Amino acid sequence: TNTPIMSSEGEPCPFCLIATSYPPSAPPYLPPPPATPPFPATHILLSAPHALAFLDIMPQSPAHLLLIPRSHHETLHTLPPSLNVAVTAWLPLLACAATKVAGVSDFNVILNNGVSAGQVVGHVHWHLVPRAGREERERMEKGERREWWGVGNEEEGWGRERGLKGVRGDLSDEEGERIAGLIRE
Repeated sequence: TNTPIMSSEGEPCPFCLIATSYPPSAPPYLPPPPATPPFPATHILLSAPHALAFLDIMPQSPAHLLLIPRSHHETLHTLPPSLNVAVTAWLPLLACAATKVAGVSDFNVILNNGVSAGQVVGHVHWHLVPRAGREERERMEKGERREWWGVGNEEEGWGRERGLKGVRGDLSDEEGERIAGLIRE
């Protein structure tokens, strides 16, 4: 079992707390039982022996997810190569499911390695962010959460040079559960 690692601020690592609250499932994409309060709901997508995937709580787009190793490794430099392979092997499957649910074909895989690179949580993790192109955005009906795609920001480099900067909003529990259920299908 993983013991949550304490951060330099004396707080437990939030990703270690998630990893210990949601043990591996068989098969790994089955929905896990809910975590016990006071731990907040986490929308788990994958719960494998060495990897865990869940929806980002401040997504940039529908189906924006995080992939983490279960064991604590602060940065990519400290992640053993064999564990890196075991964790990232899930990226193609997750990308297929997330882009299908988001209704797009393009996506970013982003790893912010270290504080200066924008890493907020000191536990190595990959962001998989589905991205809509101009044509996909134009096909979306009015009222279908167009704000997710940053309409009108294409000239500003939306989804390219900006990495994870840009429009991010809180994920509601209802929307998170709906998206997670679709991805797990």
